Amino acid sequence: MLIINHLLIFIASFLFFKQIFKNLFAALTSSFYITFSPFFFTQIGHLQILSYWPLFLSLYFLVNYVDFKRKNQLLLSSIFAGIQFLFSLYLGVMTIAIILLFHITRSLTEKLNIIKTLYPFIVLVVITIIISFISIYGYILVNSTYHPRRDYGEYITYSAHATDYLFPSSNQNSFLYGTSLFNKLKSLNNHGIGELAAFIGIIPTLLSLFYLF
Repeated sequence: MLIINHLLIFIASFLFFKQIFKNLFAALTSSFYITFSPFFFTQIGHLQILSYWPLFLSLYFLVNYVDFKRKNQLLLSSIFAGIQFLFSLYLGVMTIAIILLFHITRSLTEKLNIIKTLYPFIVLVVITIIISFISIYGYILVNSTYHPRRDYGEYITYSAHATDYLFPSSNQNSFLYGTSLFNKLKSLNNHGIGELAAFIGIIPTLLSLFYLF
């Protein structure tokens, strides 16, 4: 199951990045680092969090819809957003948030009518809710029955810190990250306890900056 999930992440992310960058090398490199990212291996005990291939397929079909104005692409984007909700509510919410930001940014940068731009988003949300209703309803039932509450300290302890994204974490101990230079960089990560958000790595960071700017 883990291997199949790995392959699906690579294929889905490759399709998305190929559509965005229009460059085979950039797409392959991005897909490789998404598939074999430190985040994947630090969270390997949480398969539901690692099943994020529907997110990339949803974004891929959304970009196709914007480029070619085919309604079936919007439908497919909505279906995969709903499937992402079925895998993980957290990743489902992240998918919807990314798509909302995409539409708002597109409206502002291209000076489009915000209402018309958000219409596909509203359609997507409705279809997503229909597909994932059984999962959402389960969360509602659990909440109404058991009234779970989390201490605010948990949010602070287990939330990502800004330094997590800027510097390697102390548990990254490969040949490269075991050198004195990287040990100094790891000491700059102030997140000492709780669950760490994995640093993506020096090479992916440099390549991302290269293709963005």
